[in-house]
Amino acid sequence: MRVLVHKTRSCRRGRNSRQASQDSETPAMSSESASTPNTASSNYNRTVSIHFVHAALRGARQRGEAVEPLLVPAGIPASALDEPRARVSFEQYARLLQSLWRHMDDELLGCGRHPLPLGSFGMICRAIIHSNSMGQAMSRASRYYALLQGGRADFMIARDGDLGYLIIEEAQNTLPDHFLAETLLVAGHRFASWLVGDSIPLKHVDFSFAMPVYKREYEIIFAAPLRFDAERTALCFPAAFLDAPVVQGDDSLRVFLRNSIYELLLRREHGKKVSAQVRRMLGHDEDGSTLHLETAAERLAMSPQTLRRHLKREGNTFQGIKDGWRRDTAITLLAETPIPIAEIARRVGFSESSTFHRAFKHWTGLQPSAYRTLKP
Repeated sequence: MRVLVHKTRSCRRGRNSRQASQDSETPAMSSESASTPNTASSNYNRTVSIHFVHAALRGARQRGEAVEPLLVPAGIPASALDEPRARVSFEQYARLLQSLWRHMDDELLGCGRHPLPLGSFGMICRAIIHSNSMGQAMSRASRYYALLQGGRADFMIARDGDLGYLIIEEAQNTLPDHFLAETLLVAGHRFASWLVGDSIPLKHVDFSFAMPVYKREYEIIFAAPLRFDAERTALCFPAAFLDAPVVQGDDSLRVFLRNSIYELLLRREHGKKVSAQVRRMLGHDEDGSTLHLETAAERLAMSPQTLRRHLKREGNTFQGIKDGWRRDTAITLLAETPIPIAEIARRVGFSESSTFHRAFKHWTGLQPSAYRTLKP
């Protein structure tokens, strides 16, 4: 396996460019720079497991801080921390990260070897945006990141024949919740995909640690085969993408940085798996609650029986996917809108509020009203 190391070269001509001082008007990874997408959009009706909330709070806890006050700006009820089934809207999670970044002045939230001051990610992006290829850009990013972390990179890019890898430094996997490794994998994949203007398909994702209880979250995040207790933690993808040209420039980077938290952490449903296609149907339909198995099968040009078999091979069922859509949509509407609970129940397919309350408690361990106790 060959680790990619590129010598710095002059910027290519024909690229959309301005001075870095103008770019600095848009601070990366800050609430001031983040524009908030419409919560009604299907792309943003995904929710986040409470595990990731606990992981994000880990650094503050290590500093001896009470974490409950840190949840207030995000509008996350403290009672959610005690319920392992609880979930939060992506908007709530985004607000939590933005608040913690400002509070700790550390984009790694206390999980790195050294703090990564606010704006570091943006400066790295500006330093690599004129690279010739994705592989060159990501290798440069690894080196610049290492300079801010005492000379050691937490990730590197490598090539082995027809396969490319984003490899995470093994020492970081000793963290009990693997938050840094997870963040670098997700952000690295999203950023590399953005650089080339295409979603980079993953062959598989390896983890050097044992399968966690929240494995299902990984399946949704990565949409690729997962392998635990592996020799290392890494993403595997076609090596051809390492040579793909960087299609972004200074102007598009400014937009990217304004929306960085959404671009890096939120996964759109773009996979070719049948499960992903069904989720897209639910999200794109005006009223996803009315989508039935037969209708989905017809749109996919297959019989209902064949659709069931495809979903079973992917570890899913149609009803399970639909319930996940109902849960995520309900949480998002509860947390981000003033829509009455009875109306939310109707929108996600429940004719009676009492039935919705029971289902919601089964999904999250909390009553719907818990998500209305705090407003940011």
